[in-house]
Amino acid sequence: MTEFKSFYKKAEVGRCHYPTRLDTYGCGCAHNCSYCYARSLLAFRKLWNPQDPKVVDLAKVERRIAKIAKDGEPKIVRLGGMTDCFQPCEKERRATYETIKLLNHYKVGYLIVTKSAMVADDEYMRAMDKRLAHIQITVTTLDDEKSRGYEKASDPSDRVKAILKLQEAGFDVAIRLSPLIPELMDFDKLNSLGIEKAVVEFLRVNSWIKRWFDVDYSRYSLSSGGYMHLPLEEKKEILKKVRIPSVTVCEDVPEHYEYWKRNVNPNPDDCCNLRNECEMWGIRFSMHFLFNGSKDKEAMAQRLIDDLAEYGALIMEAESKSLPYVYLMFFKKEDAEAFYEKHKEDGDYKKAMMRVIKEPAYVPNDMIGRRGK
Repeated sequence: MTEFKSFYKKAEVGRCHYPTRLDTYGCGCAHNCSYCYARSLLAFRKLWNPQDPKVVDLAKVERRIAKIAKDGEPKIVRLGGMTDCFQPCEKERRATYETIKLLNHYKVGYLIVTKSAMVADDEYMRAMDKRLAHIQITVTTLDDEKSRGYEKASDPSDRVKAILKLQEAGFDVAIRLSPLIPELMDFDKLNSLGIEKAVVEFLRVNSWIKRWFDVDYSRYSLSSGGYMHLPLEEKKEILKKVRIPSVTVCEDVPEHYEYWKRNVNPNPDDCCNLRNECEMWGIRFSMHFLFNGSKDKEAMAQRLIDDLAEYGALIMEAESKSLPYVYLMFFKKEDAEAFYEKHKEDGDYKKAMMRVIKEPAYVPNDMIGRRGK
């Protein structure tokens, strides 16, 4: 494999809420999907080699991520924007795995877009940080055999299992119906899978895709941005068939984008509809009892901060008209329980600390920032 040098780029500024892509592999993708717009853009320039994709230099990736963390922008980068970051060579090269570790280290959020079930392998699930990771797994049909005719990715049945596994584990994950082509999709089966979130993107067609992908193009009559598209009314009728609880539409046609933004998308400012809050577990804590009788309140407060830092935990104020309560907030329930068990007989904390709250709280990401371990 040769080095992929153009791994970092901003694209689609103006509509995409996450225009910055960081591709771990480039100039080719083993999935080689027949409808892929990236393939159509690169193939005619002889920059597409699905048998031998290029791979990033991880030292350069780390320098870029460190700069992102220092600048504070962008908040989230996309992995898998032009080529799949979980294509088969990842098993050997592990560039995506190492990039995820770097993004975690520098506390930079990431949106993974993939057609591979590999993203739900146990080692990747352990590596991904739920506070930072957002995953979209693309499915264009639920028929494994049909899928093999136009994409060389994981079978759709395995991708669905991956979505459900990540969803059950509490990750921000969605099925990405991209492109959504009604003649390829069994909508009754789709709606019965138990998937909670979907991102919809309709097919955009150019001469290269027509050459590679055998579907009925007679209804793709609208020209926009160098591609042919379905008219908006046809898209609306197709979308009615998707009855997943949370549905959002990613759109390339400006007028259609405005319609989805105003009438369909749960978050008008983010057509990816990424989760903007984090599950946390709290211990109710009385600052009154902590400081009562303490000769050095400043030292006591510093001790609490240092003890919480071991878990990456936060202190959040609680509304109370009587005693000044706060909540000690942990990203994992087991961390909250471990802190409680460790300190429940501690003379400094014993009276101040109540039990771990049984239900999680959902805290907006902008309140958390990039703190925590």
